[in-house]
Parts: sequence; C-alpha cells; structure tokens
Amino acid sequence: MAATTRITTALPPNIDITKAELAYGEHMLPKLNRQLQDETLITRQRALNALCDVLHNPEHVSAALKVGMANSLKKLLCDSDGTVRWKATEVLFICSNHAIGRDSILQFELIEPISDLFDDTHDDARLMSHRAVESVSHTVNGAQGIVSANLIGKLVEKLKTETDEIKEIVLDTLHYCMKVDTEQALGAGAIEVLTTMLGHKSWEIRGKSARDIMDITFL
Repeated sequence: MAATTRITTALPPNIDITKAELAYGEHMLPKLNRQLQDETLITRQRALNALCDVLHNPEHVSAALKVGMANSLKKLLCDSDGTVRWKATEVLFICSNHAIGRDSILQFELIEPISDLFDDTHDDARLMSHRAVESVSHTVNGAQGIVSANLIGKLVEKLKTETDEIKEIVLDTLHYCMKVDTEQALGAGAIEVLTTMLGHKSWEIRGKSARDIMDITFL
C-alpha cells in the first residue's frame, strides 16, 4: 500500500539545536568544513545546522566550494546517523537553489549519491534528497545529468510507493527530465503508472500526472 502521510522535518528531541559557534569572516567556512569531518556526532550535526542558514547566501556557496565542502557533504550522505544524512541533503538542496550550487552538484558528481537516499529509512533524508534532485532538474544540464544517471526508472517506481508529498516532487522532476528525454520514462512504464494516478484523491497529483503524460506523448 502506498504511504500517504506527510513527512515532518523536526530534529530529534535529544539533538542540541544550537548551531555551531561560527568564526568570523574568511575563517567561518573552513572551520565549518573541518567540523563536518569531525568524529563527534554532535559537532557534525551542529555544523550542518549552521550551514543551512549560511548557504542561503550564494556568495557563501561559492566560498564553501573553494574550501572543499562538496566532498565533505558527499561523504556525509553515507553517514551512519540519519539526522546527518538528512541535514547534508538539506544543505545540498539549499545550494541547488543557486546556479553555482546546481553546477557544483553536477561537477562533483553528487546526483547519484543524493539519489541513493531515495531508499533511506530516515523520512526527512528521503524528502530532502528528492527536493535536491528536483531542484537540479530545472536546468537542461541538470535534467540531462539525472537522465544520464539512469534515474528515471527509479523515479517512476517511487510513484507507486512514496508519500503524496514526495510523489508531487517526483512528478515535477519527471516533468523537467522529459523535456530532454522520454525514452527512459517510456521504457519504465511511466504512461501506465501515470494513468493510474489520474484517479488520485489529490488534485495536485492528478494535474501533474496529466501534465507528465502530455510531456511523454507530445514530444
């Protein structure tokens, strides 16, 4: 049975939500990058929480890349702690809202590591991984990167099992990706899956499913 509950994004009650103590000026991002690599769990969590605020500024995204933060975040996507995986994907989602962040996700080959979290047991990590990939799909290069990673079939499968909240994100990702390629979607049986979703109780999902069917059939 497909899940329908919406995902919450609340930190666990035992996690200290106080952000990492920030250094000033040019020392801030190098220090946070070092904290991302710290063996102490709470230090990694605090650094990620701080970055979720800091990286809303595109200038900070550029500076973060220069200190090697992309590789640090890539490693944290495989962290044993679910909260770390969630916050790492949230940081990448925030980065993906800026052109330089989307480009860096492609440059550092982060699409596949992010998509590995589509199957994560941590609900918020799954949600953020889909948001990050959907954001990257807004550009032609990003959509092509997702297609090249052979993720379309996996996304179609997620339409059968995920929460409604994630289904909407997946439908948007497929919409952008099918602007550059429809073959993978056709091969994955997307038309059949999308047709069944035309009867969904959510009008948003019905509408996006109809749009995606048009994307496949009118290209």
